[in-house]
Amino acid sequence: MDLRTALLDIAPGWKPHHDDGVQITAAPLWPLFRHGPWQRTLKDTWQKLQRGHYDWARLAMHYWPGRAREKCRSDRSLAIAHGREALYEPPAG
Repeated sequence: MDLRTALLDIAPGWKPHHDDGVQITAAPLWPLFRHGPWQRTLKDTWQKLQRGHYDWARLAMHYWPGRAREKCRSDRSLAIAHGREALYEPPAG
């Protein structure tokens, strides 16, 4: 796969946000990095994003909005981070 094709495959879903930081922002691009240690770090970060470890990131809300919104219901800090405070449901009692 050439660089252009790889970027076009990633581009529709890639919405970088400065608050996410470099590592999370670059994680979807991990196959494009040649430097082995950095590529492994980004691949690991991408896999963690996929599993929900960084759902506070704007990138997580973009790629997995249903999962992130659902977590906003029980985690006020996530709701605040994503501007979805209305979704937060405080515990009863």
